[in-house]
Amino acid sequence: GLAGAQVSLGNTQGDQFFQASAGGLSYTFQGYARNFPAITNNGVVDAATGHVGQGLAPGSYISIFGSALADATELYSTPFLPVSLSYGSVTFDAPGISLPGHIQFVSPGQINVQIPWEFQGQPSVQMSVGSNYLYSAYYTVPLAAYSPGLFGTIDFNSGAIVTSSSPAKRGDTIELFVNGLGPVSTTPASGEPTAAISNTLATPTVTLGGVNLPVSFSGLIPPYVGLYQVNATIPASVPTEIGRASCRERV
Repeated sequence: GLAGAQVSLGNTQGDQFFQASAGGLSYTFQGYARNFPAITNNGVVDAATGHVGQGLAPGSYISIFGSALADATELYSTPFLPVSLSYGSVTFDAPGISLPGHIQFVSPGQINVQIPWEFQGQPSVQMSVGSNYLYSAYYTVPLAAYSPGLFGTIDFNSGAIVTSSSPAKRGDTIELFVNGLGPVSTTPASGEPTAAISNTLATPTVTLGGVNLPVSFSGLIPPYVGLYQVNATIPASVPTEIGRASCRERV
């Protein structure tokens, strides 16, 4: 005959073994249990700034925080960004368009992913995280044309990373590596490396110590995926002992 049983696992994850016996027969059933991925409230932010601001720009990197987002910690290792790492994935949906996100990093508690370029012009997008065929509830991500965020700065003259112990000097040109500077002259495919320098359509304003820095270049740079570079020169009028440079889009 036929027999069945239902088991409540609660929050127990991992391998599950069940022994069934009937008469002189016995059999071991094996399965695997996991929790649904869940995105934390206010847990989607710009990967460079940790904030949302007025919205996040298509083509930029965002960080998603939550639980059970992936089975392991893994960083991408290909020239392009894959659509899945360690069984973690991200989907983006808007009216008439549904696309996977291209992932840079996953862990059980965090995913870094590029918002597809194709969502430019949309006011928002519905996002869901998938993990091993289970999916989170949809999360509304506000979008904006620009969401500048600074990853880091290199002094072109010395080649060193600009820090408090290795500061840039007046007259030096600094290279700012930036997230979310918006549309460019030639848009690469989502998740694919930039093949040739592609200039931003709007020139950003860079300020340091309240002084505007002349910008000589702003655009996507090869061979990276979605990474902007802004070159600016520090004039003699910039004061010493100042804080971090800021970068905003001028439209």
